[in-house]
Amino acid sequence: MAQSVSVCVPALGKCINDCKTCCSKMHEANYENKFYSSLCDHVRYLKDVKQRLEYCREKGCDVAILTGSTEPQQDLNFLKEFYLLNSSLDKPFRDIEIQTTGALMNEDMLGFLRELGVQTVAVSTFCINNDEINREINRTCDKNLTLKTLCQNIKKAGMNLRVCLNMTDHILDTSNMEDKAVTPNKIFDICTELGANQVTFRKMWASDDGSEQSEWIKENCQKADKYIEEINEAIVKNGTYLNTLEYGAKRYAYQGISTVIDKDPQSTEVNENIKYYVIRQNGKVYSDWNSPASLVF
Repeated sequence: MAQSVSVCVPALGKCINDCKTCCSKMHEANYENKFYSSLCDHVRYLKDVKQRLEYCREKGCDVAILTGSTEPQQDLNFLKEFYLLNSSLDKPFRDIEIQTTGALMNEDMLGFLRELGVQTVAVSTFCINNDEINREINRTCDKNLTLKTLCQNIKKAGMNLRVCLNMTDHILDTSNMEDKAVTPNKIFDICTELGANQVTFRKMWASDDGSEQSEWIKENCQKADKYIEEINEAIVKNGTYLNTLEYGAKRYAYQGISTVIDKDPQSTEVNENIKYYVIRQNGKVYSDWNSPASLVF
């Protein structure tokens, strides 16, 4: 049973970021954008998305995640349509999450999302204590993106905060620290200061396509596996086991924060269970990010 369905927001144009680790650029496929097509296709697309959302609910999905190959907040028209579609379901999704780097995510945008039923903001970051490094890796147009201010605004809006740590060698800037070691407690202390309710440690995935993104990951994640193993050991040893998620990952309480280590974010490992569903821009549902062959219907 899949826990979640990721809904790809079909924004027009390029992403406002240009992340050096962007997985969308490592497995590009032609999922036609039916939302911005002919009027007939647009109406049919909305019907298809509603049907797919109903299917995912019937399959036991409790969480709808707004995501995509661009920042979801780039397409307010779709977000409003999603709200109406979800509200029209016999069993609407109550747990709605948006995944973002936080670019252009100001107080007004957060208030707008809150009104549309978004309860959790999952903030993806590459460096948890240096905004300059984080902005340099995600190559965002938002030069004012500051993790601390973003997290404060999320909490002020009454939303749950998940900090998603993209585990590269740059995850913690120790240049101004006497102790240069990257330790679990240092990372969790910062997450606590940010007000995180949940933390996900996300192992970076790289394809073998020779793309700029895959090569950057291979060069800049050489220490990350070591960090992940040390964090996992600390969590298992000193944390409190909470439960096992539908796709097999164990969830722990550590320093009062719900914690998950995701070693397979692209679901590349062989697993009898479907980790998640994905509704693409064409209105169809898939069981894999990496291949159009994973079409469900």
